[in-house]
Amino acid sequence: PTLSVGIGAGIVRTQFIQTEMSGAATNQHYDHRSVYLTFGFRYHESILKSNVPDEFSFAASLNHLGTSLASGNSPGMPSDLARSFRGGLAWKIAQPETTAFTNQLFSGMITGQFKKVFNEGDFSTDQIKSNKGYWSMGMEIGIWDMLFLRYGLYYRPYDSQYSYANNAQSSLGGGVRIPVHKIIHMESPLWLSID
Repeated sequence: PTLSVGIGAGIVRTQFIQTEMSGAATNQHYDHRSVYLTFGFRYHESILKSNVPDEFSFAASLNHLGTSLASGNSPGMPSDLARSFRGGLAWKIAQPETTAFTNQLFSGMITGQFKKVFNEGDFSTDQIKSNKGYWSMGMEIGIWDMLFLRYGLYYRPYDSQYSYANNAQSSLGGGVRIPVHKIIHMESPLWLSID
């Protein structure tokens, strides 16, 4: 088992001009800055503990904890960053390596994530759908640990100033992971990943 802990820092700056046409045209300049921190951890281990390789991960993070964007805020713009909690898990299982294949022939992974924006508030009169968080799920199939196909489903049940409602938005994806070290005969592993 392994446990990874991390902290990140960032700066957000947005600038825009709003033109008002009441009588003479006037321009209002808005300049927003926010400094924030993000904290997170990831726990990783094998569940099966057998000759069938598997990897289970659980991770959680607190995001965008910092100063407000409110200085000179314009109507319709969020006054704060989307301060949020994210929690997710993933489980990957693979065919054991054999003498016929030096890499895993097939692997499969399922994932799930929950995200809650703390400063979102209630944006709907329907209390069932209001401010219940965001859910996403995904699956991935890998071939020879080099070619990957993915499908994901993202559920956002309501509008807010941080997102637009779009129930059951799905996505398709894929990628390749090329073992450069095997091609050029290097001792140290070097991979090129394209997603």
